[in-house]
Amino acid sequence: MKRLALGAMAAAAVALMSGCGTMTDVKMVVSDPDAHLAHAFSLEKMAPKLLSQVPRNQPAVGFRKLTIKTEATSEEPTGKKDAWVNLFIMEPFGDGLIRFKREQSSNGIPFNMFFSVSYAGMLDLRSQSVPLQGGYVGGIYDVKELKSLSPVPTAVGQTFESEYSAGPEVQLLNFTEYQRKCKATKLVPATDYHKDLPGKVLELDCENFRDGALHYRSKWAVIQQFGIAVMTEAVGTGSKNTYKIVEVSAQR
Repeated sequence: MKRLALGAMAAAAVALMSGCGTMTDVKMVVSDPDAHLAHAFSLEKMAPKLLSQVPRNQPAVGFRKLTIKTEATSEEPTGKKDAWVNLFIMEPFGDGLIRFKREQSSNGIPFNMFFSVSYAGMLDLRSQSVPLQGGYVGGIYDVKELKSLSPVPTAVGQTFESEYSAGPEVQLLNFTEYQRKCKATKLVPATDYHKDLPGKVLELDCENFRDGALHYRSKWAVIQQFGIAVMTEAVGTGSKNTYKIVEVSAQR
């Protein structure tokens, strides 16, 4: 089952398996996820140097709170299939920074929560995955060094690139190296993705690397009116995941 998203989100799972960081009681997170998000994912928890490297020329985010639901499907080379739902609830910090929580569920039953401070949805600067079946989860996963981060593209032909090292919050050495290279390929009406989306969507094709090796390929939809990007496809050696937007609600 390939329910956890690839790339930086999957990297968060590595922190859980590593045993690094303060152990978090799942009951505490589930009882008040908004309080956990506000406490552990505030800008005060972020390294000032890291925040200073985020591009400042991003268009204003067009919402105070944005909720997006996607239906996810996964198919493995063996033909095995899986399906689940992702519910994203996002709020802007400014300068392209978004704080969000994501609940994953299957048959109406939540099985995972994910918390993040993200750059426009394209790069999780600070994140944590909380599998709901276990009693405890590991620590938070941080970007340790941001080597490059370009503004999110606004027109066809433009590129996006991020390169960084990341690891569990308390880890001091031997970080994992990540890189994403994207090119904007097409500008389409946002209603091609959902009837309630305003404006235009800029489509991106990306290659994602881990420690120098190609890890997976992905497609993204930059919702220009909202200033955020949503992954619509991820293809790795083990599965092909697709994500379809089925609900949108914005408070402006």
